[in-house]
Amino acid sequence: MHAASSERFLVRHGMVMFLAGLLMGVAIPQVTNPRMMLGAHTGTLMTGTFLIVTGLAWKHVLLAPTLERVGVRVLAFSSWGISAALVWAAILGTSRSTPIMGAGYAGSPWAETVADVVLTVSSVALLAAVVIVVRGLFGQGADVLPSEG
Repeated sequence: MHAASSERFLVRHGMVMFLAGLLMGVAIPQVTNPRMMLGAHTGTLMTGTFLIVTGLAWKHVLLAPTLERVGVRVLAFSSWGISAALVWAAILGTSRSTPIMGAGYAGSPWAETVADVVLTVSSVALLAAVVIVVRGLFGQGADVLPSEG
């Protein structure tokens, strides 16, 4: 994946994620835990915006090709994983992984486990991907000032 395709990949996923976040707003009153769906709605909108901005800023990220491919894909797919887990929690009323938004609700043991695993794995993966991007922002040549001219 080269910089232009990485940029497009992130912007495309960000826009689709933003659209999904807008659509989630319609479902807020329809789910078991509306507060959780409100969190999924706002979180998905914010994450979509983050992916769009990251894609547009991608020309400033200097990474080896393999690390770039990994970083871009993990950014997108971990973002989707977190959003999906929050929607899952809103629909099935899980709360073990989200005790504040899930207060007063409890899902079945298997639903709680799915939410726990997807949220944990996706959150750790997103954190790792952001570390990769930050590393790329401070990569070779990143500290060179633009020439006057």
